[in-house]
Amino acid sequence: MQMLYYNKGVCLDELGQHQGVLENFDLAIKYNP
Repeated sequence: MQMLYYNKGVCLDELGQHQGVLENFDLAIKYNP
């Protein structure tokens, strides 16, 4: 599950949506600390 949020964060970073990056990376860390 954590890879889903990590990959989504990477995609959002490429689109310049930095707030979404932080939210998705936080979720990735939550599922795999």
